[in-house]
Amino acid sequence: MKAGLLLGLFVASSAAASQALPPDLPSRDAVSRWLVADPAAREADIGRSAANHEAGMLRASPNEWTVKATGQRRQYEAGGTSREWNAGIERTVRLPGKRALDTRLGEGTIAVAEARYVAAARQALRELVDLWMNWCAAAEERRLADRQAEIAEANRTAVDTRVRAGDASKLDLNLAEADVADVERVRSEARMKEAEARARLAARFVDVPPEAPALSEPVPIEQSAQALKAQLLGQSPELRIADAEQAYAETAVARERADRFPDPTLGAFSASEAYGNERLVGITISVPLPGSYRSQKLARALSMRDQGEAAASRTRQRVDAESEVDIVEARGTVESWQLARTAAHRADENVRLTQRAYALGEADLQTLLLARRQSLDATRTAVQAQAAAVGARYRLLIASGGLWADIAEGDGG
Repeated sequence: MKAGLLLGLFVASSAAASQALPPDLPSRDAVSRWLVADPAAREADIGRSAANHEAGMLRASPNEWTVKATGQRRQYEAGGTSREWNAGIERTVRLPGKRALDTRLGEGTIAVAEARYVAAARQALRELVDLWMNWCAAAEERRLADRQAEIAEANRTAVDTRVRAGDASKLDLNLAEADVADVERVRSEARMKEAEARARLAARFVDVPPEAPALSEPVPIEQSAQALKAQLLGQSPELRIADAEQAYAETAVARERADRFPDPTLGAFSASEAYGNERLVGITISVPLPGSYRSQKLARALSMRDQGEAAASRTRQRVDAESEVDIVEARGTVESWQLARTAAHRADENVRLTQRAYALGEADLQTLLLARRQSLDATRTAVQAQAAAVGARYRLLIASGGLWADIAEGDGG
């Protein structure tokens, strides 16, 4: 009871968090449209439709009415020829209990297909987040390159001022102009990287906005690792698939056990013989004699059930380990970003102080250019760490059902 209450509170907190997400993700309507058009999600959705039809087939039974009719002529040595006929109808009837088992098999097929759809949708959403974060990070790096170009141009202007005043040499100005050219190269590469990231995103998800939003600040995870892991395991589509397949295998075993007793075929017929003077009406019943084939089918179902149990155990181990890794990653990336942000702020401050010192003649050109390059490296590292932390949190929210959960379940179209 307490565990259920804890999970309920966590779900509520996750849902609240997802509603208050900063605007660095695509809109919910866009995500819903993209997911509907995604090939992997469409494939899984068609699988759900096929499962519904299969369930209907199982409920209806493959047994159908069979109509039989024969005609014959009987030649007598004396008395001529008698035209005779025989007509009947028959159908195989499922024994009591088999229809209920077939219905359960159909429900199991639907449950497996639904779980596979959720798994495909969650995977598509994670890939969307990865592509979207890569684009946002590339755009942020391009903006960073733009700022670095302004810094390099300010440095060149300061050197030119000192050259005019006779405090610096023409060589210093050449070095500053070379630094400006190098920053322009970095800016060109950043623009190309942004365009490539947007192209990858647009190739998978159409109607991408022209400009990437700014990255939000990563939010530390406040839930305990134990509660978070319980939520991840409870929302895991892989475990849902494994459980559904295991339940289906158990039902399949029960169905094969029931099928050891063959279904009878019942029929009725009418016939006319002896010049129409004899009329026959009767019923027929036929029952196959069970052989080793049915025993082998049951043995196969038992083996498949055992195989499914082993596969489910392996899946649980993998999902358990991946949940631990996801939690560690989500927490660790926030810490890495905080350290990288501190380093970037100090590097920016160092650039400002070095520019002032150079203008006053208290620092040389090499120190000024080195400060600018260190600022670029530190700020770029901070941007990459920020994108990694934000992306890890969103992936964790998707996995725990706190972000776009109704869309992943197929209810948000």
